[in-house]
Amino acid sequence: MPIEEIPQKSNNQQKKQGSDESDTSNSEMEMEEECKNNQQETITREFELEEHIDCLDTVNHWLNAIIVNIRDDHIRVHYNGWAAKFDEWIHMNSPRILKQCIL
Repeated sequence: MPIEEIPQKSNNQQKKQGSDESDTSNSEMEMEEECKNNQQETITREFELEEHIDCLDTVNHWLNAIIVNIRDDHIRVHYNGWAAKFDEWIHMNSPRILKQCIL
């Protein structure tokens, strides 16, 4: 029984396929670069003293907290029910801070 040969791609076909792959990777690289640029253009969020927020603590638990001080672009967070020694300064744009919604 004869074995069928698998047709090989010509050099032109291989080159064409390679250029398609590089086009794809270039567009992916451009998209990644655009995302990085967008991330650098962060908007500073505004907070008020004694505002209640949800905050991710240092052991990855979301806790109810209150803002007890504001300085430049940082807020001092007090975790409700915890001693003041656990208060901490957190940047206003930190993903660890969520404003509470009032329904």
